[in-house]
Parts: sequence; structure tokens; C-alpha cells
Amino acid sequence: ELLLIKNTGKGQSALIWRVHHSLGDGLSMLSVIETVIEHKDGTPLRSMRDEFSSKKQQHQKANKRMPWYQIFAKALQALFSILVLPNSPYDDDTLFSPGGKKQLIHSQNRDLIIFPTVPLDFVKQLKTAAKCSLNDVLYTCLSQGIHDYLEHKQDPKLQEKGEKLLCRTLMPVVMPRPHSTVQDPTETLRNTFAFISADFGVGYSDIMGRLRHVNDIMMNIKRSLLLPVGLWVQNSLLSNVPHFINQQVVLDIWQRHSCIFSNVPGPSKACLFAGKEVVGVGMYFSNLVPQTGFLSYNGKIYGCLCLDPDTIPDSHTFPIWYCRALVELASQLKVPVPKDVEIYAERKC
Repeated sequence: ELLLIKNTGKGQSALIWRVHHSLGDGLSMLSVIETVIEHKDGTPLRSMRDEFSSKKQQHQKANKRMPWYQIFAKALQALFSILVLPNSPYDDDTLFSPGGKKQLIHSQNRDLIIFPTVPLDFVKQLKTAAKCSLNDVLYTCLSQGIHDYLEHKQDPKLQEKGEKLLCRTLMPVVMPRPHSTVQDPTETLRNTFAFISADFGVGYSDIMGRLRHVNDIMMNIKRSLLLPVGLWVQNSLLSNVPHFINQQVVLDIWQRHSCIFSNVPGPSKACLFAGKEVVGVGMYFSNLVPQTGFLSYNGKIYGCLCLDPDTIPDSHTFPIWYCRALVELASQLKVPVPKDVEIYAERKC
């Protein structure tokens, strides 16, 4: 569904593309978008599917080099981690992740907390200086921002547990697919992603310690078989049990987590949609728990947090805490901070 919000004044208009996730994952949607969007200079949109295919081939080669018994052991380890997740402890009750998780329902009340646009080159400089991934930088700064928010609010659970605070995210991770399987957009509309549980590291007070913690978590996930085993559980195990059991398992997992974290790379150059230049983008999901979506486009990173403002007080301040974390990390890594980010970080909370 396409919805046009036309600004009859001097401001910008907005086009909302609403899609049900059951139709396909991010890689599938990319195949559809490529048919209606082109670069501003007239060149076709360069597909990121080849990059995903390349990553899949690298992953397959790494698995082939691994002895069969090691693959079997890692698969069993991943299977155990996934099967116990619905019965794992609930995340600690904080102002960001309030109580009542056992009775979790969608309140139908959501606000979009828009983060300031950040230059992609700036975040790339941070990742290079820190010797980590771009995803690690965004994950770390959002985690630091939530920590500083809780500290500012004198959250009792943070004060009590410190680094042992349990606060986790669910990350949707897409399984790379060979280029041959996504050449036809009508054939590629499918979901080949699984949610991976990861500690948010909110209890850490030092941003460099948090970054090291996050990097260790992400590297362990990449080395594991959580994604392929998770897909097998979804497609071959849960699909063959009664529907009410399937629903309860999913709900049990979501009730135990504080946030959804998603980061998607977009076109690197300005694009046209229906002959009009796309000047900005956003990725919004109204979920049971707060969901963060980062999306890069034309040299910038756009981000937002979709949540229930009635359950999280002063949620409008999160963009400021996020920017302050970026500035703090840049200071530690001796990376120059863009003036716009620095000015935003100086706002009062």
C-alpha cells in the first residue's frame, strides 16, 4: 500500500510504503524496490543482492573448512540456545523496559522518536578507529544512550545491578541467498530471516567497555550457527506444531526482551521514485516492544525508535542521549564530530 502525505505548503511531502512482513524480508523487498527506483543520475539501482550472495559463499566456504563434528557440536549448541529462549529469565524491569511483561499486549499507542540524521562517513570513521563493524557502533551508542537515560532518571534497577543488568534485544538477521534465487522479483518474495537474541550491554557505564562487550557478542553470533538453526526451527519444527503452541512460543520470547534492533544498508546515492527525488528515508515498525530501525541512504544514516510513550517517560529525549553517546565515542577514538551532531548533543534533556 502506498500512501502520499502531500504538503501543500513549503515543506516536504512524504510517501509511505506499507508492507506486511509476511510477504518477505528486507532482501525480498529490495528486489521489488529495484523495479521502481533508479539513481538520480539515471543509472539502475545497484543491487546489494550480489553482496549477500558473496557473504553466503564465504560462510559456506568457512563451514566446509570446519570438521563435520565441529559443525555438529555448534549446531547442537545453537539448537539448545534457541529452545531454552522461551523459558529464559525476563529482562529486568527498568524505565526503558517496564514491568508487566507477562501480560504483554499491544497498546495501539505508538510514537515515532526520530533520531537526527548522521553522516555515514562519520560512523565509518568510528568503526575504523574502533576496529569493529558499523552495526557495532550504532548498537553501542544506542545502548549507551539508554544507559545514560536510566542513570539520569536514577533508575533503581540499574543502580542495583550495574553491569549485570539483564536487557536484551532481538535482531532480525537475513540468511544470504544465491543471486540465482532472487533474479525474478515474483519468486524472491519470501522470508529467510530469524530473530537472534543478544545482550544490549545497557549496564556498562564506560562506552569503550560497552563497545568491546558488543563486539564480542556480535563476533560470537557470526561464528555460531544460530541463524541457520533458527531458520530450521521456524520452518521445520514450529511449522508442524499446533498454531496455538507456535503463537505462545513467539509471545514467550518477545515478552522476555526489551527491544528490537534492526540496521539495514540502503542505496549509496540519491534516488528517484516516480520521477521525484527521495531526500530522506525511514524504517518504522509498530511492534509489541520498542523497535529501533537504522537505515543508510545517500551518505547518511536515518534512525528512529517506535514505542509507547505512556510506558516510557520522557522518551522524546532518546535522540539526545544517542547523539551524546556518538560524541563520547568519537572523543575516546579521537574522531572529529560533525557540527550538527555536536549541536544536537548539547540540547537539554
